[in-house]
Amino acid sequence: MEIVRTMLERFSGGDYEAALATIHPEVVWEDPGLVPGRGIHHGHHGLSKWFSRWLGAWDNFVSEPVELIDAGNQVVVIERMRGRGRQSGVAVDRTVISRYVVRDGQVVERIDHSSRDEALEAAGLSE
Repeated sequence: MEIVRTMLERFSGGDYEAALATIHPEVVWEDPGLVPGRGIHHGHHGLSKWFSRWLGAWDNFVSEPVELIDAGNQVVVIERMRGRGRQSGVAVDRTVISRYVVRDGQVVERIDHSSRDEALEAAGLSE
């Protein structure tokens, strides 16, 4: 769980190179559901291109983890994402639920989920 917490802290602090050090070079990263034309990105190169495009679309974008749930080699993360569209001026304040898969001390996959229950079930946890 600590590697996911570290990754999120580094991203939130704007240290993207340090965040990439916590992510496997062949990572599979699914966009959050709020992303128009969302997709799946592969490897550091694909992830870096996506982050550049994503962050470039916002003014004052902030992502704050609200809850991290340990599920062994997986971590369910509830995040609050806020920002204002750079071109549209539209304010967004949304909760995003993700599941991160960790292997050998690195994040190897990020999967978006539509609900906390769905993410917990996928991680093998049932409440």
